[in-house]
Amino acid sequence: LQQENDLGPLLEPQVPERPQWDEAEAPHPFLLDGCMRWWSDGGGDRQDDSVLRRAGYGGWIAQDHPLNFGFPVPGPIHTIHIGELRAVLVIVTWAWRATWIITDSDCVCNGVQCLLDKPSLDVAMWDHAPFWRMIAQRIQEQPVGYFAKQWTKGHATQVHIEQGRSTELDAV
Repeated sequence: LQQENDLGPLLEPQVPERPQWDEAEAPHPFLLDGCMRWWSDGGGDRQDDSVLRRAGYGGWIAQDHPLNFGFPVPGPIHTIHIGELRAVLVIVTWAWRATWIITDSDCVCNGVQCLLDKPSLDVAMWDHAPFWRMIAQRIQEQPVGYFAKQWTKGHATQVHIEQGRSTELDAV
C-alpha cells in the first residue's frame, strides 16, 4: 500500500473508451433475472517478483460479443488484484443495462457487495482505494439494483461443475 501511495497519480485508474457497437447485431448476452451477466477476471505471471511480474484483465459477455475485452495492466504495479479491480471498473463503466458482475475474486466480490449495500461507503483506507472510489462512483450513478454480483469458482473443471461449485457457463 505504501508503494502505491508513493506513486500517487501514476496509479489513477484510467478506463478504456467503450467501443462503438450495434446492440441489435451483437450476440445476445446471457441473462440472469433479466440482468446481463458479465464475467470479469484478472491474471498475472511472475507475481512473486516485483520487477518481472505482469498482469492483465478482461471481461466476457458472450462468444464474439464486441464488448468482450482484455487489456494489460498499465502502469508500474502489476498485480492480479489490480487486474481484477480494473476488470470490474470497466464493466461498471461500460454497462448499458442492468448487470450481474461475475468474478472469481473473493476480495472483489466482497468489496462490490459492500458498495452495493452502502454505495456511499468510505473506501479511502481500502487497498487500491482509487479503483474502489471509481467503482463506488459508477454504482452510485445507477439506480439501486442496476448492479449485482456473483462469485464463481475460477478455472472450474468438470468435477467442480458436478459438485455444484460452478456451472458449465461459468467454466467457459
